[in-house]
Amino acid sequence: MQTPLILIIDDEEIIHSTARRILGDGYQVVARSTGEEGLAFIERNEPDLILLDIMMIGMDGFEVLKRLRSMAGMSEIPVIFLTGVESEEIEVKCFKAGAWDFVRKPFIAEVLRQRVKHTIALSRLQRSLKTEVTVQTSRVEHLTRQIMMSLSKAVEAKDHYTNGHSERVARYSMEIARRMGKSEEEQEDIYFMGILHDVGKIGVHEDIINKPGKLTDEEFAEIKSHTTTGYEILKTITELPGLSTGARWHHERFDGTGYPDGLVGYAIPEAARIICVADCYDAMTSNRSYSSVRPQQQVRDEIERCKGSQFDPDIADVMLAMIDDDKDYQMREHREEEQYSEDARGKLEKLSHICDLDIEEGIKNNETAEDYLEALEIFCDSIDRKSTEIENYMQEGNIESYTVKVHSLKSLAKLVGAMELSEFAKKLEFAGKDGDIDTINNETGDLLKIYREYKNLFE
Repeated sequence: MQTPLILIIDDEEIIHSTARRILGDGYQVVARSTGEEGLAFIERNEPDLILLDIMMIGMDGFEVLKRLRSMAGMSEIPVIFLTGVESEEIEVKCFKAGAWDFVRKPFIAEVLRQRVKHTIALSRLQRSLKTEVTVQTSRVEHLTRQIMMSLSKAVEAKDHYTNGHSERVARYSMEIARRMGKSEEEQEDIYFMGILHDVGKIGVHEDIINKPGKLTDEEFAEIKSHTTTGYEILKTITELPGLSTGARWHHERFDGTGYPDGLVGYAIPEAARIICVADCYDAMTSNRSYSSVRPQQQVRDEIERCKGSQFDPDIADVMLAMIDDDKDYQMREHREEEQYSEDARGKLEKLSHICDLDIEEGIKNNETAEDYLEALEIFCDSIDRKSTEIENYMQEGNIESYTVKVHSLKSLAKLVGAMELSEFAKKLEFAGKDGDIDTINNETGDLLKIYREYKNLFE
């Protein structure tokens, strides 16, 4: 450990020499005769301790300490006053001024040594603890951010059509808050609310989240429940009491027609009004498997149109200003986009409405939309032949060949995004491997019924 540096500020040379003699073993002692000289030294050096005389010509000790406390980075240097005045009033004044201790002159050598030793040790301990608290606080904040990101990723893992949605909504919300003049702390709070605004979807069934067609009333009711579910999850985090705000109320509308509580206008919490605009903006500027990012002007027109009905008009104006500043249209999802042909896009959109296919999975497995559609046509053209083979092997009791065929179906179905069919085939593949004749006989008919429903996809 570095030798502690002690600065003595006293106008008596004998005090300098006496202190050097007493403290010379184990300390680096530097002396200055005036307050001005002492402060000049401190501007270039940071001592571990200052021994400061109270009564000096010119600037007295109290004025030196006052100026020291105003110097950047020097406010925590411990100061021990040196005084030859025996007065309780002076002692009280010393502590009120911010001194750590005081030592009477003439010195009692061991008293000076012990007070210097203990003051430096205590000062270093406090600084060490403060540093550790800062480090641990940073770690906790980092961990908190990671946990929040993990929660949002867990939600997005259920939704095949989102990719970084929560993060983008959080960033857009934070920028809106910044432009509205919110403090850095308020901006960060908004960011965290945005990250977790959809956390309640973790309680919604994947089939409903990913359903490509129109939802039934019951399914829409379950989707809407993600607001209250998210609120119930987040309201228990007492260290961040406002975190649940965005989750519960980001689907409220300024005109009162939103959910879950039908709040109107400024009764909707401001953070939720901000997230509402950011959420809708991202929905229009993100890719889907069969539709791409909307043109920027179209997005702007929609925000403008919904001012005062869906959106707080003032917050919508901030969003519109952000759009106008985004000359190159960078404020959108930047997933590597495949430029689908009009024919391919039309077929994909049609397929999304008439059958339960994971189109995004299918495109990913086949690399391009065109290749996916070609593979899907081949898959459909072979259904009659392959389903008949499976049926025949089952009836013949040829379990080995049956198992090979349902294994093949499992892989092909996954290739084209027919995930439910793939899982069903996987179940019967295991039944074949286990020799479970009852399951094969009882459930193969249902498998083939689902399989054959894919025959007419392109009619």
